[in-house]
This record gives sequence, structure tokens and C-alpha cells, in this order.
Amino acid sequence: FIKLNPDGRFTLFTGQTEFGGGVDTVMAQIAAEELGLTIDDIVVVSGDSELCPYDIGNWLSGGVYVSGQAVRRAAADAKQQLLAYATEALETKIDQLEINNGRIYVKADPDKAVSLSDMYKYGIQMRGGDPILGKGYTKAVQDVGFWGGSFKGTAALSQGRGRFTDAYGLAAAIAEVELDKETGKVKVLHIVVADDCGTDINPLNVEGQLESQAAMAIGDVLFEEVVTEEGRVINPTLGDYKIPGALDIPKLTTISVQDYEPKGPFGAKEVGETARGAVIPAIANAICNAIGGRIYSLPMTPDKILKAMKDERV
Repeated sequence: FIKLNPDGRFTLFTGQTEFGGGVDTVMAQIAAEELGLTIDDIVVVSGDSELCPYDIGNWLSGGVYVSGQAVRRAAADAKQQLLAYATEALETKIDQLEINNGRIYVKADPDKAVSLSDMYKYGIQMRGGDPILGKGYTKAVQDVGFWGGSFKGTAALSQGRGRFTDAYGLAAAIAEVELDKETGKVKVLHIVVADDCGTDINPLNVEGQLESQAAMAIGDVLFEEVVTEEGRVINPTLGDYKIPGALDIPKLTTISVQDYEPKGPFGAKEVGETARGAVIPAIANAICNAIGGRIYSLPMTPDKILKAMKDERV
């Protein structure tokens, strides 16, 4: 939902949760772009199920692709309501109007305009208290079938059946590592990751997502392992469960491939997880290339590396 406020700004209500990935910022950008406003004109209320509409959450990295489309449709709905109201106030047709910089104006005569705050008052005072409230919805599970075939029924992730979306992100990565053949220790020197997330709605956010996934992949390959003994986890703290530190992060080069996705909001796709799946095998293959053998399990600890160098299967 998105509603017009008395000061001419909008409040966007979304069931998405901001947990550090920048989803609030991107949702505000999508709404602002559709409404012809700036991001400062959008106030985001997110994550509160008592105030916000239902949202499936950010699983499968669907925050922007799924919820972002709903936000754009809600903003478009609010925009149409505003323009319809303005046809009465400005005595013109809806296709002759445009919204920009907090005002609605006649395209042929930009000086003939009305502010959004005045439109709020107009809706309340002249239209029986009818507010500007835009609504948007998108279906998360698309049931669009298999590539090259048809599918009928409900997609089921647990059964590997059907497709859950019309578009998927793609990524490729290259890794350079340094190996100490005496100790088996590995140092990652450089990671290059290229990702196709459609249109970069927020380029800085995309860069941060790719860099963080590269860092996570280093942990996957070199450090992170849940150790159990008789059904109990024996490394439940960060003192025992090793993760990458700042000194473990190498030089990172990120490349965003701009491939417009027509079914995403302003051409965007997901960017939350794809790169990690590319960086993990890139680092692993670089290590295997260095030792001249193959390791078949993660993490690739110094002990496993030394065994693999002796042609032992690990």
C-alpha cells in the first residue's frame, strides 16, 4: 500500500523486512520513480505485520523482483488516482498531465499546476474524505512451467517441480589463490565476480551485495563447518565456528551486467545470492588447480589440502 500524506509526501507500507540488504531504499526508489518524485518524498514502513500487507518474505532473493513489482503497481495505482483528481482541478484530460517535483502540471502549460499537498486537501475536503491510497499485488509463485515444455499445477520446491519465477539471476567468477604447500594454508588474493541482476536500481547496493557474497563464499570454502558429536553441535559459538575476518578479504572486482528484464520492476532481477554460488566453485577450483588434485568436500581445510596433495581422496 502507498498513501498520500498532507505534506505531499507518500508513505509506503511493505511486508518486506530491512535486514541490512537495502530493501527499504530500493522500494522507496521504485515508488519514487513511478510517481515522478524523489526518494526523499517516500517514507517506508516495513516489516510490521500489524501495519503492513502480507508479504512472503525475501526467500529466493525475491525482495526486489517480487515485492518491488507490487510496490511499482501500488505507486502506479496512486498516480492514476492523483491524475484523475487533477483533471477536475485543472480542467483537462488525464493524458495531458504529468507529475514532477511534488506537483501535477499540464504538459502544454507547466505553469498551470497544483501541488500534491493541495491534492490531498482536495481529496479530503471536496471528495467526501476519499484518500489517495494505491494498492499493488504480484504473485510470488508464477507456475510458468519448465523451459522448453509445459507445466500444469502448483510449483513445488521440495519436489523440484515447476518454476517459481519468470527470471533468474546469473553470475560467473574468477579466483586467484596462494597456497603454502608446507602448511596447506590458503590465502585468497583476488576475486572477480560478474553478475546479471537486470537493471541496477541502486548500483552501490548491487556492488555491496556482490562483495558480501564473495566474502561469504570465502567462509564457505575455507572455514565454516558445523561440527557435531553424538547429535550435539560442539562448535556453537564464533570462538569455535570460524568465519572470515577483515584480513581474509582479498581484492574484489565486481562487474554488473546490465541485462534488462521486462517482467521485473524497471528491468531488475535478484542480486542477493547468485554471486555466492559462482564464487564458491571458483575458489575451490583455484585451490585444486594449485595442488594438482581434487577435494570433494567443504571446507577445504589445511589438513584436507595436505592429504589431497598426497593423492588421498578427501
